[in-house]
Amino acid sequence: MNSTTKKSKVSESYKELKLARGLVFRDGHVLLAKSLKDDPQHFFLPGGKIEELESAPTALAREFLEELGWKIRTSHFVGCLENQWQYKKKKTGNVVDVLEVNFMFTIVYDSPLQSSDPKSLEEKISFHWIKLTELSQISLFPTALKTLLPKIHQQHKSGSFTPVWATNLA
Repeated sequence: MNSTTKKSKVSESYKELKLARGLVFRDGHVLLAKSLKDDPQHFFLPGGKIEELESAPTALAREFLEELGWKIRTSHFVGCLENQWQYKKKKTGNVVDVLEVNFMFTIVYDSPLQSSDPKSLEEKISFHWIKLTELSQISLFPTALKTLLPKIHQQHKSGSFTPVWATNLA
């Protein structure tokens, strides 16, 4: 086996994700997504993977269109969260270290926001309006969002943004 076909042990045990995340606030609530397959108690910001040669704002607009049918555009860059976590591969049982880098933006959505939870266009996720005052009571990842989202909401209301950064890396 030559070096181009041989996988390194590092690549088998490490994965890096670049993610674009959108912040949508309504009446003291924030829109969060929830996986219906992997961990149905786990909430996260809407958005998803940035594809090769795709900008973060373009990825975010694509993800919102695919998942919610919303045509959005980014408004303000809010900040970046680095989040390290692990999962176990189902087939081999090997543990994989994951580093996700979340680029966060407030978004502009020209239609009125409804008070009911938006309908997902994908079977694997659902969307929920969660009160900012109740973030401590849910499983939210990255966990730094529990303290950052209320602060970002205040900046959003004032229209004055100071980018945030948080990490759980050593």
